Amino acid sequence: MKYTFNEFKQKFSEAIDDELILQLVPLTSFKDIESWDSFSGMSIISMIDEEFGITIGAEEMSRINTLEELYDLISNKTK
Repeated sequence: MKYTFNEFKQKFSEAIDDELILQLVPLTSFKDIESWDSFSGMSIISMIDEEFGITIGAEEMSRINTLEELYDLISNKTK
């Protein structure tokens, strides 16, 4: 993966327009992000496609619960 977790976290935060980036840690659950909604999920799917060239479907995204799980999924798909 060409991004460190902190760089990924920055992209994630920008995609959902969340200014609380300092509070995001690897084990942060999407459900714990105050601004998280279905539109946020779609924004993240789009960001992943644009930044990493990886297609993640809504069903696959629904099985991911934390930032770390998402980062690991992207890391594994970019190897």
